[in-house]
Amino acid sequence: MGARDIEGAGAGVEVEEGAGGRALPWDGVRTREDLAAHIDGLLADHRERGEEWENATLGDFLEALAACVRGSPGWYPNAGREVPADGDWAFFARVLDSATGYE
Repeated sequence: MGARDIEGAGAGVEVEEGAGGRALPWDGVRTREDLAAHIDGLLADHRERGEEWENATLGDFLEALAACVRGSPGWYPNAGREVPADGDWAFFARVLDSATGYE
């Protein structure tokens, strides 16, 4: 996986390359403003290619979001990371992003 800057991820936020080359700006989210910029990026992506999202409707997205939050303790070990004790801003950004394709 490579890393690069993307629009909407926040100024100077380095992001991971995800499946299909899609940028996933998780680790650069540290503050409320970073999170807001991440959400803005998701919104821009949805406006541009929302029909490609697996969970493109609000109902499907929110259902997937809840499933991502519940399944997050399994995501961290699978990704080779430690589960944060109390969560963090990057955690919330990660589950929001995951909800676009989580089943």
